[in-house]
Amino acid sequence: MRKIIYLEAFLLGAIAVYFPAVAQGQCVAKPQIAQPASKTATKDFYEWAKSHKSLLKEKSIDVDQFNDAYLVDIDNDGKLEYVFMTFNGSGHYLDLLIFKKTNGKFSRDYLPTPVSFTQDGFWYSAEYINQLTGKSELFVELCGKTYISFNDGSYQDPVREVFIWEHSETRQVCTPEWASIHRDFFNQLYSKQRFEAASSYMRGVLRTCGKEFPKKLHFWMLNDEALAAFKKGDPVSCLSTIGSIKAHKEFASMSGKLKAAIKHNEQLCSVKAESDKTSGSAGQYDYSWLLSFNGKSTNEVVWDKRFNGLLSAVVPNSKSNYSKDPGQMKSDLKLHLSGPPSVVQIKDDRFIVLSACWAHSCGNKGIIWIDNKQKISAMAFGSDGSMTVASRSIKAMDLPSELVLALKAWAKSEGLKIGRVTFYDFSGSSKDVSRLLK
Repeated sequence: MRKIIYLEAFLLGAIAVYFPAVAQGQCVAKPQIAQPASKTATKDFYEWAKSHKSLLKEKSIDVDQFNDAYLVDIDNDGKLEYVFMTFNGSGHYLDLLIFKKTNGKFSRDYLPTPVSFTQDGFWYSAEYINQLTGKSELFVELCGKTYISFNDGSYQDPVREVFIWEHSETRQVCTPEWASIHRDFFNQLYSKQRFEAASSYMRGVLRTCGKEFPKKLHFWMLNDEALAAFKKGDPVSCLSTIGSIKAHKEFASMSGKLKAAIKHNEQLCSVKAESDKTSGSAGQYDYSWLLSFNGKSTNEVVWDKRFNGLLSAVVPNSKSNYSKDPGQMKSDLKLHLSGPPSVVQIKDDRFIVLSACWAHSCGNKGIIWIDNKQKISAMAFGSDGSMTVASRSIKAMDLPSELVLALKAWAKSEGLKIGRVTFYDFSGSSKDVSRLLK
């Protein structure tokens, strides 16, 4: 036990060992979160709006639909703008209405689309919400500049994407200063044992900004992600991340401290991965907390703080036809349960079924099946013609009849046509089980 504790302490210390040196003239101030303005502070706008109702109506602007208002220098021109939040459509999509005040008169302005954004449609849809405080951090003031924080658009744990509007253009911000802020938040999640959220957050940051960071910093952040993956019970993802670091041609020239931290993580994750291959750990999980959700919405389970732990008990660390990378199947299932839910079904105080579909893409369905007596579970997701079934506690040759019946009933009720069905077990091996579900 002493050795394990020492190793854990070493790895935790490794998270915060490296931060890039402060360049001359580089600001290191603490970021300040801009707070919504009061009605009093924006009174002049609303008085102007009353006398310009017809003008606003022509532009389809309904002042009564405004939510929070901010007085911030959103375009970094040295003057405060009036920024109002509105939400549109069934997806509650964010829109920012910006007004400039000149000589007592207001005029509409628009947040430019980043040059790097080449897709059709809106380039942002939600503000970033701090997972620990539950509060919006839409605008962040740092070193005399105003930054805009949006959620990265995923329906998993939120990830902050940072942008700045200045010199008449908007660009994404992927600087070492912001990397330090991201790592600080990662550390906060990690210290509170929010390992799933910490891993997802760092993975999102690296997905959007990793290539822009200095290579040494990028490797340390990948090391952070690998450690969080291990702590959330996903040694396969941990090893995959470490492998990507070691395979890079610049890794050989990195510091001994970085190499030592990665070596420790690799050893730790290798032992855990090998253990998972020989014996599933799902049998240790207590599913009984779900019994109180009988007849309630699956959303209530998904929103429960224990849900990520449930995913770790149900879902194996393996690739699938949906998941290119090892360990991503949990995130895939979470997405398939992110939208309109079904009612939690419990039979004989033993068999539990949770199901829902992908938010805004409800043709993609997801389900979790649990035998609370035998302490085994399985999951499935898919759409017409293709289904993935997986379990940490069941082998393909031993699919319980109750699970097969539950999957057939689920597919029928959701209108899914069963085509190819692939089963993945805790060892990562797969097998075609289509005939069992037809």
